[in-house]
Amino acid sequence: MLKIWFFLGSILACSGGCDGNRFNDPTLPVGIHPAPDCQQEIGERVCNLVLMDQHDERWELYEHYKEVVLLDLSAMWCGPCQYAAMYAQSLEDDYSADGFQYVTVLVENFYGEGTSLSEVQFWGETFEITTAPVLQGTPDILDMNSAEGYPLEAYPMFVLIDPNLRMHWGMYGFDEEKIRSKIEELL
Repeated sequence: MLKIWFFLGSILACSGGCDGNRFNDPTLPVGIHPAPDCQQEIGERVCNLVLMDQHDERWELYEHYKEVVLLDLSAMWCGPCQYAAMYAQSLEDDYSADGFQYVTVLVENFYGEGTSLSEVQFWGETFEITTAPVLQGTPDILDMNSAEGYPLEAYPMFVLIDPNLRMHWGMYGFDEEKIRSKIEELL
């Protein structure tokens, strides 16, 4: 099976199973909680992603069980990421009524460091992202030498998760037509 290696595994939380039944667990901390049923492979169930958003609120992937979720893994300094951000809100607007969520995980700020609340707020304001979450990420989770880290080969990276929390598709770079086509396959 095709594997997509990227940092997502290190910021995913899978505790108590990955069955979509752990919604909005305020005790689940941001970070990774390895579990045997969480895999970062196409066709496999992903673990629960828990990060803080641009409103300083927790965003939890498993709250979106039964929805299609597109994760946009980006860096603030990345030109193609900025270009993709210009389409985030329109993709959210076009498909959200059908059970879709566009989520940006900002992995790095302009200095290659993890992002802060003010930086994800700046990103949202700059690109007029109002209802699609912009999440605070960190580059140290890309460490290839870590048991939990995975190499991210290029920014932006998109990961499409199906309604059963399985990784359906992934792509490096931005192609609006391709992304729309893949979203429509799942809706």
